[in-house]
Amino acid sequence: VADRSQELGTNHLGMGQAFPDRTDMVGKLIAEGDKVMIQFLLSATNTSSLFGNLPSNGPVGAWEVGVHTFEGTYWKEGWWFGDDIGMLLQIGAPGEFLVP
Repeated sequence: VADRSQELGTNHLGMGQAFPDRTDMVGKLIAEGDKVMIQFLLSATNTSSLFGNLPSNGPVGAWEVGVHTFEGTYWKEGWWFGDDIGMLLQIGAPGEFLVP
């Protein structure tokens, strides 16, 4: 999804602005040493464009996972894995966005 939105010039219209009422409900949090893994359910209403697609004004939800490394209290590295395709399907994104 990120590659396709970059091709279309819509990367600036990502998850943050598409779901202003976003709520993340933590499912699991695992911490060991300098590593932290978090699983959460993103729940929101799609009231603004997601990657250039018209808003559905309907509810959406998808599980996401974050894997992070810390040095003391400094956040050194973070990776987020989310169901972007699932979110696009929930808002009714056209097929040509998903598959060029």
